[in-house]
Amino acid sequence: MSHIVRTHIEIAASAARIWEILVDLDRYHEWNPFITSAKGRIAPDATFEVSPKVESGKRHVFVPRVTDYQEGRAFTWTGAFYFRWFALGDHTFRLTPMDDKRIRLDHDERIYGIGSLLVWLLAREQIRTGFEAMNLALKNRAESPDGETT
Repeated sequence: MSHIVRTHIEIAASAARIWEILVDLDRYHEWNPFITSAKGRIAPDATFEVSPKVESGKRHVFVPRVTDYQEGRAFTWTGAFYFRWFALGDHTFRLTPMDDKRIRLDHDERIYGIGSLLVWLLAREQIRTGFEAMNLALKNRAESPDGETT
C-alpha cells in the first residue's frame, strides 16, 4: 500500500531555468523555505543530503538516492522515513511544458512500506504545506528577472 501527496504549480519560465534551480542543491538555502539545507548533486544514482524544515524544529537529515533521472524533464529521489524497513518516500519533480512560456511543475511524494500509513497520518499535511511553499518559492525565483527570490 502506498500514499501520495500531490502538488503542482504553473511557472512562467523556461524548463531549463526551472531545472537549473531544482538541481542546484547547494543553493537551496537561498530560496527554499522547506528544504533549508542540502548538499550534493542531482544525477543518476547519486546520493546527497537534504534537511527539510519540520514543525518540531528538530533537524532531520535525509540521505536519499536519485532513482529516476530524465535530464531537463524529471527526477525522483528515494529516501527513508526513519529506517528503510519502516517507510520509504519517492520524491518526484516533473516538468511539463504548457506552452512556450509556461511550465507545469508536478511535485509529489509517494510513501510506502510497513509504516507508510503512520507516516501518512502524521506528516501528510506538513509535507503538503512544505511542498506548496517550496513550489511558490521556486516560481518566484524562476520568474524573477535577476534569478533571485523576490
